[in-house]
Amino acid sequence: GWFGKPALFWVVVSPLLYLIWLTLLLVFYNFETTVLGWFWQKPRRNQQKEYGKFNASFVVCMITYNRYFSLYSLPFVKHLLHAPVFGHLILRSYAIKCAVGKESFIGGSVWDPDLTIIGDGVILGGDSRIVAHSLVRDGEGLLIYQSAPIEFGDHCVIGGDTRVEMGARIGARSVVQPRSHIQPFTVIPPDEVWGGDPAVFQAKRNYAKTDPDTTSPALTNKPVKTVKESFSPDERPLGALDPNVEICSLIALALSVPPETITRKTVNTDCELWDSMGKMAIAAALHDRLKINLEPEEIFGLDSVVIVEAMVLKKTGQVSNQATTASSEFNPNFLPLLDPVEATTMLAAKYQNAPAETGQKTKVVVAATFVAQPLVSALQLWGRAFGCPVEVEFYDFNQVPQALLSRASAFWKNREGLNVVLARPEDFAEGKEMAAAEALLTAMKAFVEGSGNALLAGDLPMVVSASRQGSAAIESLRVLWRDRLQALGVQALNFSEIIEAIGKVAARDSQMEIEASTPYTAPVYQRLGIGIARAVRQTRTPAKKVLALDCDNTLWRGVVGEDGPEGIEIKGGFKALQMEARALKERGILLVITSKNAEADVWQVLDSHPDMLLRRADFAGARINWKPKSENLRELAKELNLGLDSFVLMDDSPAERLEVEANCPGVTVVPLGKDASTYAEILRKLWLFDGAGTTGEDAKRNEFTAQENERKKSEESAVSLESYLASLELKVEIRKAREEDLVRVHQLVQKTNQFNLSLKRRSLPEIKALQPEHDIWVLSASDRFGSYGMVGGCISRREDDALVLDSLLLSCRALGRGVEEAFLHGLAKKASAIGAKRLRAHYVKGPRNQPIESFLIKHGFNGSNGGTHEVEVTRAPAAPGHLKLEIEV
Repeated sequence: GWFGKPALFWVVVSPLLYLIWLTLLLVFYNFETTVLGWFWQKPRRNQQKEYGKFNASFVVCMITYNRYFSLYSLPFVKHLLHAPVFGHLILRSYAIKCAVGKESFIGGSVWDPDLTIIGDGVILGGDSRIVAHSLVRDGEGLLIYQSAPIEFGDHCVIGGDTRVEMGARIGARSVVQPRSHIQPFTVIPPDEVWGGDPAVFQAKRNYAKTDPDTTSPALTNKPVKTVKESFSPDERPLGALDPNVEICSLIALALSVPPETITRKTVNTDCELWDSMGKMAIAAALHDRLKINLEPEEIFGLDSVVIVEAMVLKKTGQVSNQATTASSEFNPNFLPLLDPVEATTMLAAKYQNAPAETGQKTKVVVAATFVAQPLVSALQLWGRAFGCPVEVEFYDFNQVPQALLSRASAFWKNREGLNVVLARPEDFAEGKEMAAAEALLTAMKAFVEGSGNALLAGDLPMVVSASRQGSAAIESLRVLWRDRLQALGVQALNFSEIIEAIGKVAARDSQMEIEASTPYTAPVYQRLGIGIARAVRQTRTPAKKVLALDCDNTLWRGVVGEDGPEGIEIKGGFKALQMEARALKERGILLVITSKNAEADVWQVLDSHPDMLLRRADFAGARINWKPKSENLRELAKELNLGLDSFVLMDDSPAERLEVEANCPGVTVVPLGKDASTYAEILRKLWLFDGAGTTGEDAKRNEFTAQENERKKSEESAVSLESYLASLELKVEIRKAREEDLVRVHQLVQKTNQFNLSLKRRSLPEIKALQPEHDIWVLSASDRFGSYGMVGGCISRREDDALVLDSLLLSCRALGRGVEEAFLHGLAKKASAIGAKRLRAHYVKGPRNQPIESFLIKHGFNGSNGGTHEVEVTRAPAAPGHLKLEIEV
C-alpha cells in the first residue's frame, strides 16, 4: 500500500496538509482583523510620524499591507481566490471588511478589500491591480499615506494587467481594455468602453445590436445596487446621497472630514486633506452628484468652497460669462492668462466682503493729460491679488510737466513708490505735437536724473478721438517717444498695445470725452490699471530663474521613444514655444529639461533634428530618466544651487503636473491645455519672468552656470580644498555703489535667502531713498574661469562709534571660496577709515539664513539681545591669502 511507499504518500498528503494549515491560518487572520475592526479602520490620510513619534495608526496600516505581501507569496493563494469560501477568507485576512458581489471573478490582486466595493458579476482580469491608496514622501522624507474607496458597478469587466487607482469608479456594465491605467478618481459612466494609459473613453456599448437579450438586467439601464450594506453611511459613494445636499457637505464627504469643518470661507490651505488628491476626490463627487466633467486644469484649481460653487454654476449653465477658470482665483500667477474683464470681475467678487488690507502699501501717483481716475479699481484689485496693495493718488488734471519738474510735487515726494505718466497724442496741440512731446520728455529726463524716483510712462497710443485724425507725423512722434523713453531708462507701459488689442472704435468714448475728459471706455482703463499693477508687482516680486521643459508633446509633437527622432514633428505651436523659450534664455532665464525618455533619443533630437531651435548647449541642466519629475526637479535645484521656488514647469501631461504640484509645491506648474498652439502665448502672457534681463548679471546667468560647471570639474580633480582655491586665481573688488548698480542691489535684496543678514525686501525706490543717510557697497568677483558678476551688497550707516550693517548680502554662487571673509575684511577697513571702532550687525532669523549668523559668530561677532552682533574692527578677519582683494577708496 501507500504506507509502504513514503515518497508517494507525502506527494498525495502534503497538499492536503498545506491546505488544512492555510485554512487555519486564514481563519486566525480573519479573527484578528475582525477584532481589529472594532476599534480601527484605514485612515483617509496618515503620516509616518506625528509630533515626532511614530504614528500607531500608520504602523497598523503598514502591517496590513505586509500581511498582503506575505499571503500572496504563499503557493496557490491567488488560485484559491476563485474558490468558494476561500476567496472571502483571503481578502478578510488582511482587511477588516470586504464587499464582493455574487458571481464575481477576481483574477488580479485587491490591495485594499476594505476600500473596494465590487458589485455582482464583476470580472477583474488576470494580473489586474486594484490599489485604493497611495504612499509618497513629504519634503522631510517621511511617508504620507492617502486612501479613497474604489467602486466597481455590477457586471463591469476589467481587462488583464490593468491598474486601477484610488477613488476610481467604474459604472455598471462598462469595460476597461487590458493593460490600461485608470488614474486616481477617474469616473467611468455605465455602458462605456475605456482603455489606454491613462485610460480614456473609446466607445459606448450598444447592446441592441450585439445581443438579442436586451431585457436582461445586466444589459439594461435599470438601477443596479453597488453600495454594500457592510459599509457605513459615511463611506458610501457620493452618488448614493441626496442630490440636493449643499456644496460644503459634498466637499466634506469627499474629503472624509467632519461636515462642520467645511464652510463657505474654507480654502484648501485650511484643510490638510484638501491636497491634489483631495481635489480629484471633489471632482469625482461633482461628477457623481451633478454629472459635471472637469478638465485637469479645472480640477487642480478647486482651491476653495467659493471656487467649487462657481465651477458648479459655470458647468450647469446657471451663470453668465462672469464665471472663470477657478485655478486663477487663488493662484494669481495665472490671472494674466484670463480675459481681463472676467478676471477683474472675479477679483471684485472675491474681495467684496474681504477684510481691509493690512501691511505697507505701495504709493502710486498718476499724472495724465486726460482723466485717468477710472483705472483705480482694476489697479487696486490686481495689486491686492498679487500681495502688493496700492494706494493711488492723482496729480492735478493735465499738469504732467508740473508733476515732473516741481520739487514740491507728489512725484518728488514719492521716493518709495511708483510714479506714472500717461499721455495721448490728442492732448498735444494740433500742429505742435513734436514740441509738446519734446517738452514732456525733457521734463521726464530732469525728474529721473534729479529725483532718482521710480517712473513708469505709457507709450503713445494711436489716435482714437473722432474729432482728431491720425497722421504720418503722429506715427513718427510715437516712434520717437518710445525710443526716447528707452534711452532715458524709463520703464514703459504698453498703452498702445492696449488700444490695439481692444480696437480703435471700441476703445473710444466720445460722449464722455466731451463731457468729462474721459476719452476711453471701461476696458481701456481696466487694462491700464492692470498694466500699472504689473509694474508694481515687478518691484516687489523677484523673477523666476528657471524654465523646466518636458519634451514629448511639449517641445515637439509625438513620442520620441515610439516615433523615433525622425518621426516627431516640430512646427506651429511647438516651434513658437521654442522661440519663446530661447528669448527667455537670452534674458538670462535658465532652461532645463525634465523628460521621461531614453536619454540618447532626446539628445539625438536636440543635436541633429533640422527643425529644432533649441540645442543641447541651450540647456543648463537635464534629467532624462523614468524617475518622478518632482525628484528630478529637486536634483536640478541642488545642481543649480537654486530654490525650487525659482522653477517654472511646462509639461503637457496633467498627471505629471499633478505629481509635481503634490511633491514640489514651491514649483510654479503652468496649466496647459491640449492645444499646443497656445503654449507660446501662455508663456508670453505670464508675469513670472518680469524683471529678468534688467541687469548684466541676468543676461550672463547661462554663462555663469557654464563657468560654475567648469569650477566643479576643477574642484573634483583637486587634491585638496586649499589647492583648488589657489588654482581659481580669485579676484574680489569692493566699491561704493553707482546709480547703475542699484538695480542689481535690488535683485540681491529680493532674491538672496541664505547669506542675508536682515531679510529686508526693499523695493528699488526704497533702496534709492536710503541715500545719502546710508552707504551702499557692492562686491564683484572673478576667477580664471570667468566673472561671477556683482554678487554682494551691503547697506550701512554710521551710528555712534559703530558701522551698522543694515543689510549684508552675498549670492550663493560666491559662497565657500573666501569671498565672504574678504567682504567682511573690506567693510572693516571702511569702518576704520571713518573712525568707527566696531562693526554692528542686526540679524533677523528666517527659514534659510542661518548660515550668515554662523558666519558672524565664527568670525568673532558676539551676540546680544535682539539679534544684534558686534565685533571690534581690529578683530575682523584678514583677507584670505588665496585671493586678490581690491578696495576702492
